[in-house]
Amino acid sequence: MTTCPSCGAEAPDGSRFCPSCGAALAEVAEPEEMLKLVTVLFADVVGSTARGERMHPEDTRALMADYFGAMAEEIRAESGTIEKFVGDAIMAVFGVPAAHEDDALRAVRAARRMLERLRGWNEEREPMQMLAIRIGLNTGEVVASGAQGGELLVTGDAVNVAARLEQAGEPGTIVIGDRTARAVRPYFELRQIEPLALKGKAEAVGAWLVQVEREAPEPRGVPGLWAPIVGREYQLNVLRSTFERVRNEGRPHLITVVGDAGVGKSRLVREFLSTLEVDAKVLIGRCLPYRDGVTLWPLAEILKAEAVVLDTDRADVVLVKIGQLVDAGIDPDLAADRSRTAAALVSTLGLRSHDDPLGALDPRDLYRELLAAWRALLASMARHAPVVAVVEDIHWADPTMLDVLDELAERVDGPILFLCPARPDLLRSRPDWGGGRRSFSSLPLDPLSSEESARLVSFLLDVDELPDGVRKRILERSEGNPFFLEEIVRHLIDDGLLAQENGRWQARAAIDDVEIPDNVQSVILARLDLLAPEEKRVAQRAAVVGRVFWDGAVSTLARVDDLDSVLRTLRRREFVLERPSSSIAGQTEYIFKHILIRDVAYESLPRKERGRAHAEAATWIERTSGERIGELAELLAHHYDAAFSFLRDEDFRRQARAHYLTAAGNALRRFAIQQGERFARRAVELSESGAQRVEALEALGDLHYLAFNGDGAWRAYRDALAELSDQETGFARLAGKAALFGARWIGSMHELPETEEVREMIDAGLRAAGPSEGRERTLLLVDRGFLLHYRDEREDEVTDSAVREAAATAEQLGDADLLSAALDLVQSWETFQGRYGDAYRSTLRRNELIPRMTDVKEIGDSYAMAAWNAQHLGRYAEAEAHASACVERSGGID
Repeated sequence: MTTCPSCGAEAPDGSRFCPSCGAALAEVAEPEEMLKLVTVLFADVVGSTARGERMHPEDTRALMADYFGAMAEEIRAESGTIEKFVGDAIMAVFGVPAAHEDDALRAVRAARRMLERLRGWNEEREPMQMLAIRIGLNTGEVVASGAQGGELLVTGDAVNVAARLEQAGEPGTIVIGDRTARAVRPYFELRQIEPLALKGKAEAVGAWLVQVEREAPEPRGVPGLWAPIVGREYQLNVLRSTFERVRNEGRPHLITVVGDAGVGKSRLVREFLSTLEVDAKVLIGRCLPYRDGVTLWPLAEILKAEAVVLDTDRADVVLVKIGQLVDAGIDPDLAADRSRTAAALVSTLGLRSHDDPLGALDPRDLYRELLAAWRALLASMARHAPVVAVVEDIHWADPTMLDVLDELAERVDGPILFLCPARPDLLRSRPDWGGGRRSFSSLPLDPLSSEESARLVSFLLDVDELPDGVRKRILERSEGNPFFLEEIVRHLIDDGLLAQENGRWQARAAIDDVEIPDNVQSVILARLDLLAPEEKRVAQRAAVVGRVFWDGAVSTLARVDDLDSVLRTLRRREFVLERPSSSIAGQTEYIFKHILIRDVAYESLPRKERGRAHAEAATWIERTSGERIGELAELLAHHYDAAFSFLRDEDFRRQARAHYLTAAGNALRRFAIQQGERFARRAVELSESGAQRVEALEALGDLHYLAFNGDGAWRAYRDALAELSDQETGFARLAGKAALFGARWIGSMHELPETEEVREMIDAGLRAAGPSEGRERTLLLVDRGFLLHYRDEREDEVTDSAVREAAATAEQLGDADLLSAALDLVQSWETFQGRYGDAYRSTLRRNELIPRMTDVKEIGDSYAMAAWNAQHLGRYAEAEAHASACVERSGGID
């Protein structure tokens, strides 16, 4: 039977229409079935029958609907999927449709969130409406069907056991099964209860009560083995053939290597680079996992490597080195103005010279200069040898970095291959990445097949008498992921269950009974647990610094007696690798072998220790960066923010806030609007009431303004005004900025503020500005004119007088941007009165001001209105010219 998606009625298989409601069934596809390792959550309300007798059915339904909505929010917050609501019960699944490395942990956290949410939910209700629930969790394999966003169905023994565990609990408790307990024991204190004798089960089922979350996770933890690359011959041939085509045709190409974490993207790239048969120029940069990524960090790494810039270099030394790179490395015909090219490259690092030739440019024009400089640098390199530019982990790249890659791969000249490993998250956040263009291609990297996985095991281990059951379980747990598979084998070695004797690996007698961890996180935690205390401490503190770290930083954070010896052990056991060069003079640079090792080591550190380590890392960065501290504002903000979140120290909050504001300003200069908005928004969250909050909100409003997000700008400026009295400095300025969106830029608003609210804001701002003919008063007069004209639609002397006053005041002030706004008001008023020739002349007057303007919105609007007025008069060639100029200057802003 088929279930109708519209009414839920059953229909015979093969039916094209529902026999109950008539809905079409022909296009309903069969959901794909998958065998998945998941954690199932059951939650049920206790005592619902008695409550139902005391309450009206409609009240009961409303109460339960609100309860279900609240619980669903907490489940989804931990990436769980609601499978169904049955009566008063909720069934949710963690691990489908998308699996995570810690689904069991997410499920327990969701259960705890549900209980916490329910406590607050009950406090808002009468005693008769209060609810109590019990929750059961179990981990195991299920058959799952359903697509992302569609109906989900999971079946299997794990589901039945989860339901039985829930029934065995008391109200307000969480009961979990053995496999879930093994996965979450490092994070929560558990108490074993009497095993449950369940119908149909030959043996009693182990059960545990989740009690409290540990203050710090208990880490677990192994040396590794080497094996040749397996199952990637096709992908290697694709990379080689593409490189040959790039070299022969002399044109760029970008390949995105897409695959899940640990599937072998980095190994594939390393193997490809090691087999290049020509003297290619290899450039490597990486994206960092700090939230959405650090703006242009991969380009900064490449630039510093090429110019031999150290993080300890003074700013003037950096400027000299990049100038030398431009002189020696960029051909004159590709960059006629060497100083502008050098300044544009320097801006990649967030630096600028005192006599910066690009200092007066608006962010959009600076972005163009930066692109031109990088095109020139890469093209010059490509004239001497083919270039392979590896940009790692672009799923962490911010939108600006992705835009830069997009432009370079499309427009740079010469044989340049961009190689970009990424997780599938990239395509979910940017589904049109490289779509349909000749210079872009995608190379998917799937898990190894069963046969390929078996080959990899045989390369890793030539084990005498390795039990077939263990070999099979290794292959099942790794699911074709090479990193997972290698880590599982290493776990067996470190656990002493595999040992090397006389050059041969021998299986211990007890190996047949080993429990293979359910996911790679469990394996890495087991590896960490086998380290000596000092080794574990170093790994954890290094993880706070980041994927890449330096011995000096770790020495400051870890404070161990013999750091060199500990780092040698971590290298020997393949937790970390030593890099051949360092970006900081006098420091040895290391990198965690895999990002997941770093992540798990970080999560295993107690939260208070994590906070202290973040603060110490920030201090170390400040001490080593010197006067170039502004370049690293995003990293410093990350560390101080993390320190504050764990320790709640006010000094860390202030430091994080200050660095976020600096980072927002840096992002604005690079035209990384989304990044800047995020930084400014976090600065607002970290601000105290009053001046701090006003400063951060204004920065956020300015970024929303540039993105033409009227609703966001209005809210930010209005919230800033709420922190001030109309007698305080800044009130008139903020009122003018806010009123722009309620009076002039109304097309950027989804929800217009009330006209009277805007009018009161303008009047209050004018009172605060006083009679002086300053910028604040001029902007408010322009706002008032637009309000009367656009919002009030008044066709009288009052409006005419307001328009003339705004224009005259702007003329007297002489500010190009404000005069442009006033002339926009004039031309709109003239158009409304039918004086189209006068309106066009006003727009041409605006365009004459463009060389003096700094506001990219005014520039774009000036061209746009000139085009509109020209076409209104039938001057189509002029309209086309104005429109083309508008597209050229404003493209990509909104």
